[in-house]
This record gives sequence, C-alpha cells and structure tokens, in this order.
Amino acid sequence: MNNKAQRRWDEVWGIMQTPTPKVMDRESNLRITNADAQRMKEAGIICTASSHPTAGWVVPFTVVEEKPSGKRRRFIAWPKGKNAQDDYEADVPLEHISRYLDVVYDETATLFDLKASFFQVALPRNIRASFRCRTESGELVEFARLPMGYKCSPEIVNTITRVLAGDPAMVKPQYAAPKQLKIHVWIDNIRISGPHDKVENWGHQIAHNMQHCGVTIGEQHLKTKEYDFIGVHFNHKDHTVSLSAKTIRRLKEATSLEKTTVEQLESTVSRMMCAGGVRGESLFPYYFFLKIVRRRLSRLNRGLIRPQDPAHLSSTAKSIGHNWLKTLLMNKPVHPPQKLPSTATLVTDASMYGWGALLFKDSGEVLAAGGAWEHTPHMISQAKARAVHLALRGFKPHLTGPLDIRVDNTTVMHIMKKGNTHSQALVKEADAIDKVLRLHGIRATWSYVASEQNPADGLSRGKPVHSVDLATGWNLRWGERGAG
Repeated sequence: MNNKAQRRWDEVWGIMQTPTPKVMDRESNLRITNADAQRMKEAGIICTASSHPTAGWVVPFTVVEEKPSGKRRRFIAWPKGKNAQDDYEADVPLEHISRYLDVVYDETATLFDLKASFFQVALPRNIRASFRCRTESGELVEFARLPMGYKCSPEIVNTITRVLAGDPAMVKPQYAAPKQLKIHVWIDNIRISGPHDKVENWGHQIAHNMQHCGVTIGEQHLKTKEYDFIGVHFNHKDHTVSLSAKTIRRLKEATSLEKTTVEQLESTVSRMMCAGGVRGESLFPYYFFLKIVRRRLSRLNRGLIRPQDPAHLSSTAKSIGHNWLKTLLMNKPVHPPQKLPSTATLVTDASMYGWGALLFKDSGEVLAAGGAWEHTPHMISQAKARAVHLALRGFKPHLTGPLDIRVDNTTVMHIMKKGNTHSQALVKEADAIDKVLRLHGIRATWSYVASEQNPADGLSRGKPVHSVDLATGWNLRWGERGAG
C-alpha cells in the first residue's frame, strides 16, 4: 500500500478494536445451528471462544443469494451494538453506474471474483471477543474471520481487493497497473480492461498476487469480450451495454405497483433508477412518479408510516411507473457515451430581460443568438435553463459533435449532470434540453463559468457583443481543448 492507503487502513482497524459498551449490546436470541457451526469451525471461520471477556455480540442469520454458478447461502453476523457505537464513515469509491460503462469500447476485459471474500480476512485474536454468539447447543463461539454484517467490513474487503488489483490510488508506483488499463473494483469483484496484451499480462500479475497472499478466486473470465459485471451485460464486440439477465429477472419479480408496500417500493424504484443509469436515461420524464415515491419515503423516515404499510400510489403515478418499467424490460442494447474531445463550446446566460448565447467552434466560427423574453420566466434558474434550450434549438444545424456547455448557474449545471431534479419549476426546461440533445445525438458535458467571466452576459441584457467577450469565450474554448 502507499502511505495514504496505509493510514486509512490503520484507522479502520483501530475502529474495529474499540470495545462495545455493554449498555449498547445484548446477547442475541438467534443461534447458529450445530451443523453450520461444525462446518464453519472446520473452515476456520469461527472457533470456541477464548478466555477473554466478551466485548460484543453478533446476531447470526443466513440469506440466499444468486451467483452465476447457482444459488448460495450467505452467512451474516450482524454486530448490532458495535455498528451503532463505532464512529465510522465509509470510504469506498463506488461510483454511479454510468461511470463503469465506457470500457465497452476497449479491446477486451478480464474479471476476477473473490470466493467468500469476507471470510478470507483473518481477525486479530485481540478483537475476536467483540464478535461472539452461541450455537444451538449453547457453546460460546467467536469469529476468527471478518464477519459480513459489520459496517467496516465492505471497506476492508474493498481495500484488499484494490491492492490485489494494483489500483494506482492504493499501491506504490512500482506495484501499480499499467496506465493503459482501466481498473474497476466493486467490493470483491475486479475488472481490468484495455489492449489485449496489457490485459493478459496484468491478469497474470493479479492471479500471482492472489496466489502469493493465499486468496481463493471464485470465478474468473480471462480476455473476454462479453460478460456481466455489477448487473450490466457488456459486449465489447459491438460496443453495447444492456441489463444483465439477473437484473431483468429481479425487475420482473418486483411486487406490482398496485400491491407494493413502502419498503418494496423503495427497493423497486432504486433498482429502476440504477437500470435507467445503464441505459443512459434521464429521469425528467418520471418526475411526478419519483415525487410521489419521495413523499412516501419522507413519511417513512419521519415515522408517520411503517415499512410494511401499502404505498397507495395514485393512478397517474402508477401509470408513469408502469411505462418506465416496460421500457426498461425491453432491454435494447445501447451505446454508452464515449469520452471524446468536444468540438465546440456553448456559453449561455439569461436575465429577467432576455437570454443570450455564443457558440465557439473549432473551425474558428463564432455564432451568436439571443433576445428578449416573450414570456418572462418565474425564477432565474428557470431562465438560465431556458436559455440553453433556445440556444441548442437555434444552433442545431451547427452542432456536429460533442459539445462543451458552460452556464453560470450551479443548479442548472448539476440538474443536467445528474439527469434528475426535485424542482417542478425546472423539470420542464431540463426535459426540453435533454430531448434536443438526444434527438440530435449530441453528447454534452456541463461546466460552471463565473458570471463575471461569462461572455454571453451582455447579450442576455440586450447589449452588443464586444471584442473582450469574444476573447473571453475563446479563452474558455482553448482551456477546454487543453483539458481534453
């Protein structure tokens, strides 16, 4: 590990060793069956408790999960008191699903899945007394391996996996993966992608790292062009992504919106939003459905309703939700956005008088558009978003490639980046922008420009464009090209 990763590792292990106050912890009524206990002892996962005083209890139970090889029973040990007491905030860089898609344009990929990854991490003897429970026969046992259910466990496994993969952010330079490769780690799953020879060589290095550290690999796919990763099906042959069969099955098995409870609704909509991210959809068309869902979850968080209560969605909300789910289940493969350099910079601005826009093209052309409002917007953010929409429509014949869009309103910028908004006043404007971009196949990136550096400021107030405005705009364009 590099120094930064080592400091974080030591910090997390320090949190694990903090004893749980007895007032916060009680022995669970749930116990491990004698048969399970015997198998777990043989595997070295649990052992008979040492003579050290009990410092914490876990709640043991099992769940069934699906793996490509079939269904598997997963053992969970939930240290309720320790989870509640430990002052810990996770530092696991799991990003939005859209950040993992563009590797489909790489030549090939290799994947590794660690087998029973949590149970491969040995617990130091001095902290095992914090993770105890009993068997059916009453024997006091303690975990000798990292329990799944402890809130620090995912970060610990994720850190180990990233180090094994040679993530440049985690290891010293001499142990890092080649720069030509992309390294993605999702808890205990590794994907490397890039040129054939680099992927093959580094795949051998990862396998060597695992063998050297005694890590057991569950499943692996070497130099493959078609595979599933984090619920997405990747096809490097035609550069498309779609929802995996497992994701589709779970969407189909979701409780219908007519009968759903509040907790089932939360689970279903979370899965639908993730699936929409795979397909590159914005959430603007589903604004009113999501608004109703947020209201139900707000009431749940305030204790006004219970998780098992019916969601009672309106007929309009159910109709929007059904149409969205129907679209997702069609599961047509899509080409995710590529990180390509922009060909022009669009700078827009708006005032309560009117709007203005300047388009700076790499060909050297500068186009201007703007005017007074026919119908004055109700709020400035609405005006700023409308200015972008009108500019895109006006410059449509001149937009031939990826576009760098600059606005001096952070609300509009973040809404368009996320493809979602909680503002009823802005959803119509944002949806109009999104539709123009999609209709004409324009890939846009969004950035903030300070008002005093916005060359379209005067234009939005009915003033002419000056040479200083053009110079400012070209500085923005050249800066974007340099960054790209």
